[in-house]
Amino acid sequence: MRLFIAIEIPAEIKLKIRAYAKKFEGVLDARFVSAKNLHITAKFIGETKDSDKIKAKCSEIKSEKFRVELARIGAFPSKDNIRVLWVGVSDGAKEIENLNQQLCEKLDMKECRQFNSHITLARVKNVRDKKKLAELFTDEEFGEFEVSAFKLMKSTLTPNGPVYEVIEQFKLQ
Repeated sequence: MRLFIAIEIPAEIKLKIRAYAKKFEGVLDARFVSAKNLHITAKFIGETKDSDKIKAKCSEIKSEKFRVELARIGAFPSKDNIRVLWVGVSDGAKEIENLNQQLCEKLDMKECRQFNSHITLARVKNVRDKKKLAELFTDEEFGEFEVSAFKLMKSTLTPNGPVYEVIEQFKLQ
């Protein structure tokens, strides 16, 4: 099964993000993430057969609750060569990075590259209107919330996009 660690976003913020993402729909040829699937990925684990071991290791994570503020629109690898459209984490990024690092250590992952906290809005095939696209990259603020838990999620890829299922939730102190 394909697993990842996610931080859930409150429904009202998801709706605000998705409403803003609609501005990009005529500008980009892209597959947009549905509001229900918006989340912050703290760690992508990938294919594994041993979810019980991962659950046990996740329960060992020690982290305090923290606040996250979501603001600004960005792109990977760059705004000139856009493949992923995202919303950034302005406050709380260090805490998410700390969670990511603990997960890397606990799960004994060999490759723990630099981490950039974000919410994926769309996977981009190509840009239809570069001028209009440039105008949409803003420091828009989407809201803030307290992170009191993280979730081990299963991702099943389908022709209609991924289907996410919560395996287990882990509370922060």
